[in-house]
Amino acid sequence: MTDRLGPNFERSSEELDLSKVSAASLLRLAADGEIDPQHQAGFDEHVAAHPDSEKRVAFERGLRGACGRAMGDVSVPEGLADRVRASIAGAAEAPVSDEALADALADRAEQTRSPSFWSRTSTIAIGSIAAMLLIAVSAVALLGNPRGGGGAYHVELAQFVAGEHSRVAGNESAARSKFETGEQSEVARKLAALLGGEPKLPVCSENSMTFGGGSECRVPGSGPSTHFQFFVEPKDGVGPPQRIPVSVFVKQDTGELKLNSGVTYSVDTASCGINDASIFVWKAEGLIYALVAKGGDAQGCTRVLGAMNVAPPTEEL
Repeated sequence: MTDRLGPNFERSSEELDLSKVSAASLLRLAADGEIDPQHQAGFDEHVAAHPDSEKRVAFERGLRGACGRAMGDVSVPEGLADRVRASIAGAAEAPVSDEALADALADRAEQTRSPSFWSRTSTIAIGSIAAMLLIAVSAVALLGNPRGGGGAYHVELAQFVAGEHSRVAGNESAARSKFETGEQSEVARKLAALLGGEPKLPVCSENSMTFGGGSECRVPGSGPSTHFQFFVEPKDGVGPPQRIPVSVFVKQDTGELKLNSGVTYSVDTASCGINDASIFVWKAEGLIYALVAKGGDAQGCTRVLGAMNVAPPTEEL
């Protein structure tokens, strides 16, 4: 099997079981925030040792976000959904067998191996195929997501923040590489200049919390964004009994999420394909906030919401 992480990426059977999961697949899983705990530690060590791998993950995230934003503005011709449904129904009545498809491909094998197939005279047919694929993709988006392109953004956002929280919360090396540490007020002041507004963060000294650090972050969508880490410390009479890492992501409100001010939303993580995470989202004074903890550490989110004077969640995304 060929690794595709670049010339500096080295295999390690102790860190990544590439016999079961390809390196390229791990990159895509990391970009989607879906890399499983079995491979997380080894993947993070490789990222720390080979920065090019992290750049590849960032590229995958950026490409996915760009495609999502571009497709979000695609207008579908009126009546296309009905025509697609009719075509699907017709295809279902006369399905093509696997054997027939294999025979058809074999018949065209010699033709497609010829350079002339890809010459200028063939580009018209290829262009037609590409156009049909684009229409099909648009139709699937229309049928599968009636809310339109903007309706899927919260899924992309949730997958990213859950994955990034997991990446740094369970790996001190990754956290040290990402976060600027020091006085919370000083770190927040620097990042406020990036955001164009001062983020509202919990006062750690008054709420039994520890500031873990902050940094710029590439949250999906347009506009700058940041990532702050906190640790909710044990407190007598007010759970949780253990130290809980939580993340607060803050980005400029550039319109991707249609949120009401003063309302805290809980994200339906199961419908986003996310396991073992609690995510809460709200907006205030031109900024979007996403609070993240592991699913079993939801008490930590409750403490942080209270410390930030944010209303308890009443609606769901």
